[in-house]
Amino acid sequence: MKKKNIVKSLAAALSVVVCLTGCSGGTGSSGSSGSTPAGSPSDGSSVNDATGGVSDSDTTLKWALESDIVSLDPIYAYDTTTNLVVVQLVESLLYINTDGSISPMLASDWKCVDDKTYVYTIRDDVSFSDGTPMTVEDVIFSMERNMGSESDSYVAWMFDSVDSIEKTGDWEITVHLKNPDAFWQYVPATTGGAVISKAYYEEHKDNYGTASGGVMATGAYKFDHWTNGSEIVLTANENYWDKSAPCDFKTIDYTIITEDTTRIAALKTGQTDLSVNVSVDMIGQLADATNLDINSVHAYRIDHLAFNTEKAPFNDKNVRKAICYAIDAENLVNSVYGEYGVPGSGLLFGDALYTIGSAEDWQKFADTLDNYSYNIEKAKECLAASAYPDGFDCRLAVSNISYYQSMAVYIQSALSAIGINVSVEQHTYDEMITIQFGNMLDADGVKDYDMGLFDWQADFPDPAGNVRPILISSNAGAGGSNTSSFRSDAADELFAKENNSVDEAERVELIKEYSEIILDEVPIYVLAFSNQSFAVNKRMKVDLGPLYFWDLTAKDFTLA
Repeated sequence: MKKKNIVKSLAAALSVVVCLTGCSGGTGSSGSSGSTPAGSPSDGSSVNDATGGVSDSDTTLKWALESDIVSLDPIYAYDTTTNLVVVQLVESLLYINTDGSISPMLASDWKCVDDKTYVYTIRDDVSFSDGTPMTVEDVIFSMERNMGSESDSYVAWMFDSVDSIEKTGDWEITVHLKNPDAFWQYVPATTGGAVISKAYYEEHKDNYGTASGGVMATGAYKFDHWTNGSEIVLTANENYWDKSAPCDFKTIDYTIITEDTTRIAALKTGQTDLSVNVSVDMIGQLADATNLDINSVHAYRIDHLAFNTEKAPFNDKNVRKAICYAIDAENLVNSVYGEYGVPGSGLLFGDALYTIGSAEDWQKFADTLDNYSYNIEKAKECLAASAYPDGFDCRLAVSNISYYQSMAVYIQSALSAIGINVSVEQHTYDEMITIQFGNMLDADGVKDYDMGLFDWQADFPDPAGNVRPILISSNAGAGGSNTSSFRSDAADELFAKENNSVDEAERVELIKEYSEIILDEVPIYVLAFSNQSFAVNKRMKVDLGPLYFWDLTAKDFTLA
């Protein structure tokens, strides 16, 4: 599916002072102080006000983000920073629980009539945050924004199988698929199933999802303000329909702290309560923080080196293979990740995603794969067989997250041994998202990077969830998640066959078949299957899971 380029708001570089003073306990201002309130304990534990009640500072959730967000609009909420904000504001038809099961949300019930027909009963008691009722028309409008060849939605690929969405009852919609789709059962629980106010959108088309336009949806929180590069503030939605939700926090104050050590300091002093992307090499610095719990979740995540296959020299498969053989991934991962990650296996998913078929069978298959084990002689042989036997100069894009910088330095040194001179280019995390989704192009309209260190996390508890989105040809254009611009007719044919199958055993065999094609073509090299690490202030309780970017909603957080 072709996707158009969109303009993103990139965060300005932040100084330490800005980072630590962007957190406010109130709303309605964009420059209030974030220092610890007078009389508050420095370890971040909660305090009561003079009357014995809960103070305003206690009911403000102070959330640290490592970068600015892309947009408030749910069709662009497809990264692990933007989603942490957007899912507080918008809700979807369904909800993925931390164990991977699905529960009702804006749909009170749903059923699969047959392999190509899904019926959803829509709640009739939901209002948007401005008090206007949510209608079935709002639901259909919101979902259809992800459809069509001109859609620039980041999750448009999830709708490739959808033929139509129609109203089939007063409070019922039916989704008709062109063909069976193994992923569709999960899509309405992502931002693809998020519902916004059609009327509000049509009034704010020119600035919807921006700091000036905001968003109108059904979530437990509503948008207050967004100071680009500094902070985002949400406040409790007084019209929220689900009265059973705890909603202990009345305000969410996101502070954007791009520097790892500054973010760690803010957590330790209690200036922030929560960070969900703690760099693996920084976890040790939190060990003595008595105010924090450190949680590590066995995630659906791959950390990988992506090659831009639509530009030389990375359009040469032998070049890509030479680079993989020249990197001692096992040594690199063991030294950088420690207990929080394991080296890649040749598959594009780790054992957390052995969710169909037999885990034992998947492991046996993974053990048969040669994942380019470190071999400098093979690296030289592959480079000699390429069009660039004497080496070349290239660039490696990397985020300012500290452990990625360590990996970049290692890769730079390793490739110099075979005559490849790597220049490391550091970017902010949100700039890396722009590169990853093909929205940073050169003068020829080609993605403006040579190699890049990226992470990807499966959207669903399914082994294909790490493969199809980042390698299917239809996602190779601007706005698509096929970062490497990999195109393979043979792989696409297998992707489609596997996606259309309702037979689990057949899907397993097809995933194995296209995994071998991808391993041979090596458009990306999986370095590690890594855990997701969270730092949470002990003053609150949070339920964490591998799909936190869909299900981590503050309405369910409780004060300890």
